[in-house]
Amino acid sequence: MRQNESILWSKASHGGIWKRIVDSIGDTHARTNLDKHVIKRQIGNGHGTKFWLDVWCGDETLAKKYPRLFALETEKHCVVSNKRDDKGWVWSWNLPIRNSRVINNFHDMVNSLPPNLNDTEDKWLWQFNGHNEFCVAKLRKFFDHI
Repeated sequence: MRQNESILWSKASHGGIWKRIVDSIGDTHARTNLDKHVIKRQIGNGHGTKFWLDVWCGDETLAKKYPRLFALETEKHCVVSNKRDDKGWVWSWNLPIRNSRVINNFHDMVNSLPPNLNDTEDKWLWQFNGHNEFCVAKLRKFFDHI
């Protein structure tokens, strides 16, 4: 499954059934009392996770948490690895940031980002009942009781 995860994300970005499956994770968090830490994205190399649009750093997308920064971003659909180079995080704003509130949001966001990426693939973590393994039966049992 891990080797095929990048294929899943590629298919998800083009729409269809895989996009609906991936999007359903966010819908699950929004519609149930399932803790956001039960299903979450773990960043490795950043190739399979959208910087602004996926939940990977905190409990909500960076676009939702920092809407003014997102509005200034020129590459709204970029993946995490596109925002990082050997020197650090890379930004592509359509206007200079001058507003003090936006500057404070920027510093807050940068301080919340991981210091670096690694060579492993991004992956989903399933932390239900203290285990990292996904189990359809446990998920079904949870949904049957909400």
